[in-house]
Amino acid sequence: MAGAESATVPENVVLRQAMNSVDIGIAYFDADDRLEFWNDAYVDLNQTIAPMSQKGAVFQDLLAELLVRGQIADVGDDVSVWVEKRIKARNSGVEAERTLSDGRCFHVRELKVQQGGILGFWTDITEQKKASRISFDSPMGGLVNDFNNQLQVIGGNVELALERTSDEATAGFLQQALTACTRLGARTRDVVAEMRR
Repeated sequence: MAGAESATVPENVVLRQAMNSVDIGIAYFDADDRLEFWNDAYVDLNQTIAPMSQKGAVFQDLLAELLVRGQIADVGDDVSVWVEKRIKARNSGVEAERTLSDGRCFHVRELKVQQGGILGFWTDITEQKKASRISFDSPMGGLVNDFNNQLQVIGGNVELALERTSDEATAGFLQQALTACTRLGARTRDVVAEMRR
């Protein structure tokens, strides 16, 4: 895992492997809003500023660079208003969607942790957004839509439980559940692809 060990958020081998085995971007910013640790998917998400993804990087500096490089597509005409809303949502824990300039869409969930700081999750929902354009009037379409929704809920709860546990055995079981969610998500995407043909 990229990043160094944090004094406020314990790391262990199981957690490190778990974080890098999922395709969800995960990053922890400390009480001073400085990047403490992150996973490979977070770097993949932020390729345009990958060299800046270093321990101690300030969140607002990273955000500003993303805007300068045009990675975020849904900013609108007034950048300052967008930044203000983004910071407010981040501090209040409001979940949101972000569209990138390359067409990808991410669900963003940021949680304040007891130790101080913010733990963020960025889930790629590009395929789900494409799938939502499919007519779900048919029984199969309705089933796929409902399955996607339930899978997001399950995966989100498992992620949260994984973040909060310090027991390696429990983390192992949770990781198996998260891996299963990822596999099911891939199978669902296959079904959606077939429906679109």
